[in-house]
Amino acid sequence: MKNLGVLFIAAVMFSAGTVYGIIPEDYQGLYSILLTRFEGTIKQWSDGEPSSPFSTVYQFDLSGWMTSIKDPTGDFKIAYNPDRTMITVEGKFYDQSLYVCRFILTTNREFKSVSIDNGASKTKTLIEFLYGAQGKPLTKTVTADGAKGKTVTITKYTYDETGFLLMEETFENGNVVTSKKDYVCDGEGCVLEEENYYKSQFDPKPKLTGKTAYGYDTSKNITSKKYYDQNGMLKNWEEFAYNTLRKPIEHSTYFSSSQVEKIVYYHYDEKDMNIVASYNYMKGSYLSVQKYLYDKTGNMIQKYYFSPGGKIDGFTKYKFDDKNHIIEEIFYNDKSKIDYTLKYSYNPKGLLAEQNEVYPDNSKGYRYTYVYDTKGFLTGETDYSPDGKIDSVYAYSNDSKGVAQSIACKSPDGKLVYRLEYLYTSDGKLAKEKKYDSAGTLEYTYQYIFNDSGQVMEERKITPAGIVEYGYLLWYNNKGRLITKKEYSPANLLESRSVYTYDAKGNLVMIETIDTGGNTVKKQEYKILYWDK
Repeated sequence: MKNLGVLFIAAVMFSAGTVYGIIPEDYQGLYSILLTRFEGTIKQWSDGEPSSPFSTVYQFDLSGWMTSIKDPTGDFKIAYNPDRTMITVEGKFYDQSLYVCRFILTTNREFKSVSIDNGASKTKTLIEFLYGAQGKPLTKTVTADGAKGKTVTITKYTYDETGFLLMEETFENGNVVTSKKDYVCDGEGCVLEEENYYKSQFDPKPKLTGKTAYGYDTSKNITSKKYYDQNGMLKNWEEFAYNTLRKPIEHSTYFSSSQVEKIVYYHYDEKDMNIVASYNYMKGSYLSVQKYLYDKTGNMIQKYYFSPGGKIDGFTKYKFDDKNHIIEEIFYNDKSKIDYTLKYSYNPKGLLAEQNEVYPDNSKGYRYTYVYDTKGFLTGETDYSPDGKIDSVYAYSNDSKGVAQSIACKSPDGKLVYRLEYLYTSDGKLAKEKKYDSAGTLEYTYQYIFNDSGQVMEERKITPAGIVEYGYLLWYNNKGRLITKKEYSPANLLESRSVYTYDAKGNLVMIETIDTGGNTVKKQEYKILYWDK
């Protein structure tokens, strides 16, 4: 699994085959698809031959309303009542599991309720909305019934006297706040500030996880985003500028010290279709310039990197086959000599089958081969070392949308080494990871909860018996470095805290573990010597 990222780039971005499911996890994403409109009276749209099992096909009625969706993950029909306030999406995933989603809308086209019966995940979900006198949502109640029983999540919305959103609170299975968002809006309802909170089972007080402040231009384009950590310290911020077509032409990133970290300028072609150049500045001077060349079909065929002095710092050439699959990425250094080449080959269905590293002297690097199921989802990977011997073998198990649910790692002789099982949140983030040993026995479960910066703010290790063996709460400074880690017992009692100390250059110099009595029980110091300037 050494180069899985390259697999995704090559197989997803450059492959004509559809990889992800057409039915999103969230109901709002599905509803947005149903509202897709095209110019003219269109009957059918597809991203390939409509008869191909790997094409996505939309069909519409004479009024422009979508009537069916088909893609590699399933086939779905859409029905409406006469005034279009009830929309039903019904069909089957490729594994023949049933799916039914029904939207009930108000006369103002707001959600009244959404019911989802997902046979693939064996869950039934009912989402109900309650609106106030001005038509603004007051509560959203989500009742989910799955293999682990029923959960009820209630989100409550609070507004100021002018009707602008002030607060959003989420309760789970009672009056326990699991998350909360506080908003500050301007006179036109644009969100100026958003504060996010989370409540852990280990700590009854809601914990601030981060804050974002927004700025806008007269066209309501976002012109700035400022990011604050849980301590209220400004971490960094971004600024944006747009052309008359509202396309981004500048993106700047700043440190909390107001130093410009990076500025990127975008230049478009005469049709405003493709970016032909991007200029990167770092601390007021050129960091690099990138220029792009495209073929007549819109494929990027060359990407040039220039140094601050205007010299070529290297470039990459891309070669495609007649089906627009990338078949070679050739990486050149600043002397226009080839560093190495990545070669890709595809199966008859257009999916990445093999990736090879090749060097100028024709020596081989690592080689990766991939196999898929009949719907085009990755099911197997074999990694070969440069000497041609099998390094490891991976078997993937996916859900109906192709998202990996488990990975089994086997040794070259075919024996199971371990198996990982993954569970996700509704927005696709990894929530739990379970590891099984070679005998199939559960070793442990890790559960992860993240803050707004994508950092783990809570981690739990759970035994096969379902007992929380330990739990951690983590805090970070405005540089994103871990500064405090608290460990809790199975009874949710604080056992110890670890404090992380860094030097002026940002390198870790000490980890001190302190018990509940304030006594240092462990201290690990790191001695770092720097070359004198």
